[in-house]
Amino acid sequence: MLQQAPPWLDVSYGLATALRLSPTLAQVRVTLGIIAIGTGNYEQAVEELQAALANDPANGDAYRELGRAFDALNDTAQAEKTFLAAIER
Repeated sequence: MLQQAPPWLDVSYGLATALRLSPTLAQVRVTLGIIAIGTGNYEQAVEELQAALANDPANGDAYRELGRAFDALNDTAQAEKTFLAAIER
């Protein structure tokens, strides 16, 4: 019996397509970061969320999720710094 692909896989494909068409869409990168956090790929999440902030430095969602990724990596100092930056936004 074939296993059904997880729902986030279809979403990730659509988001990757959106990035190819418009690589500066910060919210797409935030969503990819959220998916990466949810699947335990915290380093990838950090990369996606930092890319989101490079394109939209005032994106509070990106800061919040980046803080979550750093927290999951047990980098509490960076997580705290990032959460504080989210509050300032």
